[in-house]
Amino acid sequence: LVGGTVSDIPTFFRTIKENDVRGIIYAAAVLLEADQMPTEALKVNVEGLANACEAARIFDLRRVVYFSSQGVYGARSDVNPVPEDATLLPTAGMYQMTKYLAERLGQQYEQQYGVGFVAIRPSMVFGPGQRLYYPLNMVLAHAAAGAPLRKPDGADHPIDYTYVKDCAEGAVLAY
Repeated sequence: LVGGTVSDIPTFFRTIKENDVRGIIYAAAVLLEADQMPTEALKVNVEGLANACEAARIFDLRRVVYFSSQGVYGARSDVNPVPEDATLLPTAGMYQMTKYLAERLGQQYEQQYGVGFVAIRPSMVFGPGQRLYYPLNMVLAHAAAGAPLRKPDGADHPIDYTYVKDCAEGAVLAY
């Protein structure tokens, strides 16, 4: 375990070199606070990914797997599945926009420099260690407490849920 930030390029690169890193799974992100901290969101969500891709280019790493978000699909009013190659129109929001920009940046690194890059788009990750702000986490918290919960709507929500361990396994498989 090495302390630091994705913006600290000397430490980031030294860590890669000293620990024989062969690839990167990039999960750093400014999430809920992105609209209140837009420059920090850009620094972590986009510039940090650029640093990871640059490290992959310089050190000839196998691949960069980027934790993007289902938010890059934009606002949706239906519950129909969206093809992975659909035209992306991010919703208004700094988090969604930074994830969209970082995906495009990673794809450019792949096309221009041959850096192996893949973005994964988890949706509503839940499980141990997660904040209780998503609807499913609220349901789970009530169930664990043995408390009833009644909601008049929400069954037709267009976003699915991903268990945190499944999300981690998916990232490893993408790598």
